[in-house]
Amino acid sequence: MRVRRETGDFSCIIESNAATIPANLSAEDLIGLIVVDGTATAIVTNVAKSGTTKLVLTAGAKSYNYTIATGAVATASN
Repeated sequence: MRVRRETGDFSCIIESNAATIPANLSAEDLIGLIVVDGTATAIVTNVAKSGTTKLVLTAGAKSYNYTIATGAVATASN
């Protein structure tokens, strides 16, 4: 079973706690995103708003901050 829609398939490879993916994505676009962080691979299962400029993505046991305007993704401090 595929998690991502056929349009917009992409993954996020986290290197040095950061990555860049397409900007201006909505929460719905990010659900199902495949996140590769070191040797761990997880799927974004929850997206929450953090103010008007960021979304918090939950993938597995980790959280990531997504900056809407730039597409920057950074590991959230837990």
